[in-house]
Amino acid sequence: MSCLNKIRMALNSFFEKLTMLMIIVMVIVVFAQVFWRYVLHNSLSWSEELAIFLFIPKLVLSILIDLVIIVFACIVLVSGIQLTISTFNQPSAALNISMSWVYAAIPVSMAMMIMNTSYSCIKKLKRGVTMIITILLGVFFVFLVIGVPVSFAIGISSIAAVLYIGDLPLSLIAQRFGTGVESFPLLAIPFFILAGSLMNTGGLAKRLVDFASCLVGFIRGGLAMVNTVANMLMAGISGSSVADAAAVASILIPAMKKRGYDEGFAPAVISAAATIGIIIPPSIPMIIYGVIAGESIGKLFLAGAIPGVLVGLALMVTTYILALLYPDQFPKEQFPSLRVLWENFKKSFLALLMPIFVLGGIIGGVVTPTEAAVVAVVYSLIVGGLVYKEIKWAHFKEIMNETITGTAGTMFLVGTASLFGWLLAYEQIPEMIGQWMQGISSNPFIILLIINIFLLITGTFLDLTAALIILTPVLLPIAVSAGMSPIHFGIMLIMNLAIGLVTPPVGVVLFVCCNIAKVSIGRISRAILPLLAAMVAILLLVTYVPQITMFLPNLLSKL
Repeated sequence: MSCLNKIRMALNSFFEKLTMLMIIVMVIVVFAQVFWRYVLHNSLSWSEELAIFLFIPKLVLSILIDLVIIVFACIVLVSGIQLTISTFNQPSAALNISMSWVYAAIPVSMAMMIMNTSYSCIKKLKRGVTMIITILLGVFFVFLVIGVPVSFAIGISSIAAVLYIGDLPLSLIAQRFGTGVESFPLLAIPFFILAGSLMNTGGLAKRLVDFASCLVGFIRGGLAMVNTVANMLMAGISGSSVADAAAVASILIPAMKKRGYDEGFAPAVISAAATIGIIIPPSIPMIIYGVIAGESIGKLFLAGAIPGVLVGLALMVTTYILALLYPDQFPKEQFPSLRVLWENFKKSFLALLMPIFVLGGIIGGVVTPTEAAVVAVVYSLIVGGLVYKEIKWAHFKEIMNETITGTAGTMFLVGTASLFGWLLAYEQIPEMIGQWMQGISSNPFIILLIINIFLLITGTFLDLTAALIILTPVLLPIAVSAGMSPIHFGIMLIMNLAIGLVTPPVGVVLFVCCNIAKVSIGRISRAILPLLAAMVAILLLVTYVPQITMFLPNLLSKL
């Protein structure tokens, strides 16, 4: 092993341990704040700022790692150019043509592709749209098409627009990036990710699945319904659809295949049910939306409860109808005895209590969402480590790596999308889109339908977090002008983007279940169509019947 490799590995190990230590310190600091407030009747006024300052180095580290990747790509590019130059005098065997023309074809063709795509975007843009918008959206979509990660596509297009404007200071880039992530409520994200990892490792997920199996497993197609009930229960813990999908799929997909379920339907129904994870509270996307829109995260959590349950019921009804139509593919399990039901209830009781602590604390005003997330971490650690005794010291490195990776990717995307969204507002895009929609129709029913169709299409190719940050400032004023409250719109927006999690080509949850089930994306995409239809039906019901979403928040306001 070379000296350079040894240094690189030592640095990686150091930064990994440092990041783990910062997460642990953040958990202790925020949990101490809750303890001091309610046990010692005092306040740690410095705790929130300290938690934010501890988080910033971790974010900077993630950016530095990404920059190292970019430097590596540049080195390879320079190497390729050098190779092209060095082969200038090297003729081909048959035609005696310089081989440098072969190597030069790749960068030339890519340059032509970018030019042609940019020109096409400019032609399609409406008259009156400025060159800044052309650069912002054109560069973004070009980079997205050629496979650049969405966070870098957003960041590069934003920087290009700032440079073109000219009179904006370059410090604006760092300022908007920092402003996007400098929020105490956003600290709930790494803690909920950590709580989800602890839950899965600590055996809470398995016990919830076993309890759900006792509740609905005896119905025809019941094992398929078990995953829906399990996801509804787990949704009150992790706040992440990807985490819920991974936990349930690893348990139920092998069991469903063994019982004779279609190999495409098993991961399809688990993918669809996993979307409930960001609709039923707590929800990481709701936290992000609440910060952007300036709305109460507690009210958003309440507003998502009934729609999330309706999505779950719709998926179960659809599954039951399919089971009646194809009984050979949907077996039913034995009816559990009261003893078995009671035993599984007792085993899952502590896991079932977690949503009560998390949501009850937020809704009751006892803790903030960030503090509630830390309470979830401590609770998962105690239950999984001390009660169930399934979390071992050997698991902590993997748990922390999952937390660091998930948090770094999310927060880097939040920062770049924050700059992108600010530039859209700078160019008055929300007003332009609002005028365009009002030109089509002034009917609120039609306007909301257009928004839903736009969001369903957007969700198929744009990452959920990026879409949430970019589209909230654009579409929220339009929805409010159509008579929709910001809380109601937030739930509608998240439900749309949740459907995008299970629709190709960027259906993250779909790909997670595909990898676990070892089936093709085409097979699972066909099987999920009836379930998608059920989800869209509930989306439209929630859109046009605001009482479904606003009942619980309004009830809380009256208390």
